[in-house]
Amino acid sequence: MAPRYFLIALIPFIIILSFFLSHFLRKKGAYPVLIFITYVALIYSLFSFICPILLFRHQNSLTINYVLWVKSQTEDNACIIPADEGPFIRYYANRLTREVFTRYSKLSDEELMDFQNRVTDLLKQNVPVYITEMGLRTYDADKKFSGFVAEHFRLTSVGQEWHEDWHRGELQVLIGKASLFRIHRRFDENQSQGTP
Repeated sequence: MAPRYFLIALIPFIIILSFFLSHFLRKKGAYPVLIFITYVALIYSLFSFICPILLFRHQNSLTINYVLWVKSQTEDNACIIPADEGPFIRYYANRLTREVFTRYSKLSDEELMDFQNRVTDLLKQNVPVYITEMGLRTYDADKKFSGFVAEHFRLTSVGQEWHEDWHRGELQVLIGKASLFRIHRRFDENQSQGTP
């Protein structure tokens, strides 16, 4: 479960905790000191966990940096096939995008053929077509889509750039290099007709 759902219970928890803290702070003896130490330890444990994550996210925006890198590596009229970073590519890179996975289920054979036809049409119009590594592999556990792309198109690597996978949740920072591939037709017109 995502940590944000615990916010609902946070306000009642703070009210109950405040009541007990107030009750024990009125007593004499070691109670106020123990309550203060517990309070400081609780606050420290919360901030020591979240502060490095917040500091990293404040100082870095790897998704936007990746998209700006994609912009620098592609032509102005390029079409990018992303995964979930499509809105970032449209806004920051000002590139046309064609999402393949509009839901989390597997693609049917008809959808794969439609994808092939759309990409082939773009390539015939001399539109450069690229696919991000996330677009190629994110929702493809059985490798049906990536295998289909490798079978029907030729991919060349443009390069890699740092990217953050934020699918694991806001409290986990997972960073790695993500590739960008250019899609080419497997055979040009002459090769497909058998002429050299």
